[in-house]
Amino acid sequence: MIKWTAVLSSISALMLVLSILASFNGLVFTILSSDPLEYNSSIRFLLASLTLMLISLLVYVAFKNYIITDITEAYIVVSLYWFLAPLASSIILYASIGLNIIDGFFESLSALSGAGLTVIIPESMPRVILMWRSILQWVGGISIVVIGGALLPFLHAIIRSIYLVEVGARLAPRVISTIRVLFTIYIILTVSSILLLYISGMDLFNALNHGLTGIATAGMSTKNTGYTFWYENGYIIAVVLTIFIMILGATNFQDLNLLIRGKIRAFIDSIEVRGLIAFIAILWLIAFIISVVEGKTEELLPWTFNLVSAITTTGFQIGDLRVESESYKIILVLAMAIGGPTFSTAAGLKVKRVIIAIKAVYWEFSRPLAPPRALRVFRVGDREFTEKDIAIVYSYITLYIIVLIFTSLIIKILVDYYKLGDYTYIDVLLDTTSALSCVGLSTGIISPSTPLVIKLILMVPIYLGRLEFLPIYLLISLYSRRKIVL
Repeated sequence: MIKWTAVLSSISALMLVLSILASFNGLVFTILSSDPLEYNSSIRFLLASLTLMLISLLVYVAFKNYIITDITEAYIVVSLYWFLAPLASSIILYASIGLNIIDGFFESLSALSGAGLTVIIPESMPRVILMWRSILQWVGGISIVVIGGALLPFLHAIIRSIYLVEVGARLAPRVISTIRVLFTIYIILTVSSILLLYISGMDLFNALNHGLTGIATAGMSTKNTGYTFWYENGYIIAVVLTIFIMILGATNFQDLNLLIRGKIRAFIDSIEVRGLIAFIAILWLIAFIISVVEGKTEELLPWTFNLVSAITTTGFQIGDLRVESESYKIILVLAMAIGGPTFSTAAGLKVKRVIIAIKAVYWEFSRPLAPPRALRVFRVGDREFTEKDIAIVYSYITLYIIVLIFTSLIIKILVDYYKLGDYTYIDVLLDTTSALSCVGLSTGIISPSTPLVIKLILMVPIYLGRLEFLPIYLLISLYSRRKIVL
């Protein structure tokens, strides 16, 4: 039997953390705003955030003694939070700037999930809204559970079970110790990213926003044209540094921990570090050949930037992808589908899953050639995998492909029906993959004027992709009534 009081307790705790961050953001810009319009937006933002904080606090106080003990309850908490958090944010956006609830929900879900697709015009927004989007992306990159556990110690008992579902991997024997290490690493990387961008020439506000979203591999920008603005205005050092920031943000936290502790050899030996570098190198080489064939070698830096942005699932973009060749777009689609390493801020299929799938194919083909009595062990890196593990990887990849193809076909039909422009299926596939892998690269299908039905449909792969199809597994779990005690 599901204990809904425990579910309420956990959700209210997570919403309390989110509302505290929102209130702090509103308070800062209420104090800093000198422009009357920006001040009015900031004060409305602050009041809406404080209201959310009060509601969350009351619910938390009422149910704080109820702790989830069942993994199904943890699944429910995570699944509901990822719906309620964007909803609460959309209400704040409506109260502060009058953005309609659907667009606000899309923007908030896209930010929190790291999808990076936007339906607003950034340069027309007050700073309090732009910073809130960046905070949502930064929080979503590492998980609200980690932020809450690090900032509010009294939540430790409540968030332990949620952490096991939301994040899973550990850097220390205890969950709380892991949260502290994770948060410390994330802060170090974030501050370093902001400083690097500031030194490269960005003003403090833009360095702060792009540092937060870059290390979170989220990708929303304060500029209407994204990183095209910085590239075309000569901020080449910022562009190059952002490439390294995106790669760091997409690196497995266990490997980052090794790097920070000076264990360089162990870091280099990591299967996911090598895998990420190998995939980037292979796809870059193909992109380079395409640039030579098409006579676009002068575009190599933007192409490299977009490729790294795609595979790290960041979503920063230089140039108009719609006018690029189909072959280059396919490379970006492959990069976005692969995604970054596990236990990182990146999304997509994940490097380890792709490596396991490729190696499993080789393993199967080599099976008939092996001696009849040979003991064969399937190993990736320093870990052995069973046939059940391989089956789980293949089932996940299959589910990803089914959702991708089904959604992209629907979007293509709707794009043609609404006559949005001469978008090819590859254009639609690129935007759909961007949504499912929570990237942000786009050919322009998503914009403030995009029909409502397309926004609603694309929110489904964003939601499923960020949660790695957790809601589907939850429904199967509830249907089969199988419960595992944590």
